Amino acid sequence: MAQLANTLLPLVLLMGVGYALAHIRFLGRDFLGDLNKLVFWIALPCLIFRSLARAELSAHETWRVLLTVTAATLITLTASWLLARAFRTAAGSIGTLQQSAFRGNLAYIGLPTITYSLEALPKEIIQETLSTALVALAATTALFNVLAVFCLLPRAHASAAEGGKLILRSIATNPIIIACVAGLLFACFRVRLPDFLDRTLESLGAAAVPIALLCIGGSFVVVSIKGKTQPVMLAAAGKLLIAPAAALLIGLSLGLAGLDLRVALIYSTCPTAAAAYIMAKQMGGDEALASASIAVTTVLCFIPLAAILLFT
Repeated sequence: MAQLANTLLPLVLLMGVGYALAHIRFLGRDFLGDLNKLVFWIALPCLIFRSLARAELSAHETWRVLLTVTAATLITLTASWLLARAFRTAAGSIGTLQQSAFRGNLAYIGLPTITYSLEALPKEIIQETLSTALVALAATTALFNVLAVFCLLPRAHASAAEGGKLILRSIATNPIIIACVAGLLFACFRVRLPDFLDRTLESLGAAAVPIALLCIGGSFVVVSIKGKTQPVMLAAAGKLLIAPAAALLIGLSLGLAGLDLRVALIYSTCPTAAAAYIMAKQMGGDEALASASIAVTTVLCFIPLAAILLFT
């Protein structure tokens, strides 16, 4: 129980601090936006690149984790569409509901949860598990981008060609994916970073998690679920119930166990990513539904995450 508290309570408290500071307007919306850009474009890519560049990669386990998360994502995508149709969700909101159900916040919630949960383990095991987690994060982030465009394209009044360009652009310009690819290349060719650069990246990367969690908490101040309760709950059911259940069944069938199973389950249980709101806004989706889903799933996700950490 102590390890569980040490893993999840820092995440909750940092988001609480972010909410409190935004509520009293110590952190303004513009400043929070700038902090979020700092994390997304600088700090988090530094953390990911450095971790992967120093990693010893285990391809076999990585592929099984990635296959588990991918299959759970596709099952959730399908199940959320069926739920939306069964509960007669407005046509203009179905794509956003689907995206909110499958698109998890891997970088800001999943990676910190995994990292904190490993702190008591030997350094070699930590590095190996983080390497698997980071490779899976990059590939799954690319998958999320593709599926999001697929879900939202009918609402965007765009052609398939335009949708394809949007997918390629969203992948090619995503700093997390770029950092993962660069880090993997350094690891594969065993390129050693100079000490001064390694320390610089380490310092920048250390800022990623606390700032990201402050930003998430601060964003809750302006969120409302008024008029969106049913679709938000359907999205939450997909994100926090269907996805982890599917990941558990698939992971066990593939022989995943221990820390590798933990990584797959945590990634599948992550709350709706902030990128869901950005994509919905860009492609004419239901922005209010996306925003409310992010808030509700972030608040509720710590219940299934606690169960995962207790039993894996």
